[in-house]
Amino acid sequence: MRKHRHKNSSRITHIALVSGLFVLALVLRLWRIGVADLGNDECFSAYHAQGSIGFIVRTLLQGDNPPLWELLLHGWIWIAGISPVALRSLSALLSALTVVPLYAAGRRIDSTAGAIGVSLLFALSPLSLFLAHEARVYSLLGLLSATSMLLFLRLAEEKHCKHRKLYLVGLGTSNLLLLYGHYLAAWVPLMQAALWLVVPRLRRALGRPFAVMLAAIALLFAPLLPFVWQRLLTSGLAGTWIPRSQSVMELPQMLNFFWGRSYITLLVLLAGATAAALWAWRWLVRRDSNTQTALHHYAVWLTAMWAVPLVVSFALSYRTRFFLNRYFYFVAPPLLLSAICYLRMLPMRWLSMALGCGLIALMAINFEPDSCQLPYAARSTQTERAVQQAMELSRSTGYPVVVHPHWLNLRVIYYFDSDHSLFRSLGSTDSPGRYRDSQVLQHFRTPGD
Repeated sequence: MRKHRHKNSSRITHIALVSGLFVLALVLRLWRIGVADLGNDECFSAYHAQGSIGFIVRTLLQGDNPPLWELLLHGWIWIAGISPVALRSLSALLSALTVVPLYAAGRRIDSTAGAIGVSLLFALSPLSLFLAHEARVYSLLGLLSATSMLLFLRLAEEKHCKHRKLYLVGLGTSNLLLLYGHYLAAWVPLMQAALWLVVPRLRRALGRPFAVMLAAIALLFAPLLPFVWQRLLTSGLAGTWIPRSQSVMELPQMLNFFWGRSYITLLVLLAGATAAALWAWRWLVRRDSNTQTALHHYAVWLTAMWAVPLVVSFALSYRTRFFLNRYFYFVAPPLLLSAICYLRMLPMRWLSMALGCGLIALMAINFEPDSCQLPYAARSTQTERAVQQAMELSRSTGYPVVVHPHWLNLRVIYYFDSDHSLFRSLGSTDSPGRYRDSQVLQHFRTPGD
């Protein structure tokens, strides 16, 4: 009876902690969510999300990414509306929810302190905040990646758990949704498959059911393979707007996006290098059997999950241009958790705790709630103001609004009418590109008219 009561009390404590961390992350993400005007990519998603489901699938499969986000946003717009805050609030909610699987994974790897630590690191991560303020797919990818990682680690350590089949279904579902959210997120199931093939411990723990799950994912993703191949031929050979990698320093710069400052990135990398050196010395020199603990295995697996995709993609980006921070946001969960492992592997517990608290303090000191102020934001707060000034000038002079074709885009159209009725009608035409056709020219005059 006493043991059962203690277990219930512990469960209530963890529910209270993760609820508090979720609320904290949500407040930080909603704080300045409506400061920036909608950008082109956000308007692209909002425009297509207003069409029918058939239109969304048909159009997005011909583009850069699969249609999962626009389908989800389609239902969200029906519930919350189409204002900038309403569009972005879905990303903010999904970003805050990522705290839940991260907390569970941190508790499994280390302790309650580790769970709180990784949750706070995520809540204060500048890239997480930036993408939570963007009505795009990336916050969803972060949540799915964290969920997939948690279930993979549980299956790796609980071979005979009673919920094993449920975990496998959840893992397969998370990985499949990742593939239907962004093509580069294929790194998540690929790394899991690679670890399963290379690590005997994982092969024994995961067994054949994991192989069956991978086969099921491949089968369910097969309908998109022709579109993936076409995407590789177009962007892979012709290139994208993203510049090619020019220097090896771009790799640590990518990590800076997650940690916010170069000295924080350096601190984490030094902790990882120190932990690896100590582990190698104890294993190779002292032949210490304590080097084969679950914590050491977690550290190696998690490091592979974020380091291999980044290093390989960085090398490929010298030829094909796609090495962009948001495209690799799915590595954030293993990256943050691996930092907890590095600190926990240091020889003295008080040193691990002190460095962990210091890392969180540095993230908090550098936290910027306004994503427009981040150095890589490139977000505009002038679009709505410029359109309003043009409309006021038109009313006062009697002249029509003149929009140069270069600026005739979704962002201008969104802010042209205060109730977004034109934007809504364009989004429901079921014809991609109609925002440049005669329906728009009923409202705009161009110099060629």
